[in-house]
Amino acid sequence: MKGKGWLIFALWLWVMSNTIYLWQTWLGSWSYLLVGLLWVSWFVVLMRGVYDFYFLVTRKNAGEGRQVRVVLMGAVLTMTGIWPGGWINWDRILNGKCRLSAVAEGAGRCYTNISLYDSHRFVARTVCFGISEITGTFTQQHDTLFFNNVSLPEGQQPFFDYAIVQSKKDHPDEWYLCMLMYESDSIHRYFRGGHNELIQDVKNYEPQ
Repeated sequence: MKGKGWLIFALWLWVMSNTIYLWQTWLGSWSYLLVGLLWVSWFVVLMRGVYDFYFLVTRKNAGEGRQVRVVLMGAVLTMTGIWPGGWINWDRILNGKCRLSAVAEGAGRCYTNISLYDSHRFVARTVCFGISEITGTFTQQHDTLFFNNVSLPEGQQPFFDYAIVQSKKDHPDEWYLCMLMYESDSIHRYFRGGHNELIQDVKNYEPQ
């Protein structure tokens, strides 16, 4: 591969790492393979960068093209090394400010993370032998969240109808979402939440 080819390869690595949020759900389980390929590509670019840098230091007439390539490849390696998931916050750009983030763990190290935004959108991402995403909107009535306009991936089970923001009786500082399918649902799923904006609203709520 010639000099320009290496530069294009490094730029491809930078673009893919900065758009991982956009394509990992679409690829599903194949995203793991591509992420692995990106890590291999990072080490390949690193070895080429070290070679070019050594050549630049030991040769007087290394050429301006090699100098530019070393600088750009160094920048790509640094940014992708520090921010392997990309430094662009696509979640904030596409959905707005996150008001609540909670997670529930399942079997086999699987987990689901649900995020609720000030735009009244929600995103529930499940990581389990692949990545799937459920999106929709929600409305809030004090400590109760109602989910609407739910978009389900093909073959996905129905999503929860609503959730209740609660604290543990024995640990009042620990808050979670109690997710229910319908009003008479006896099977709950709990999502652990942190001390963030929506939970603070519930804690500070004063009836009129």
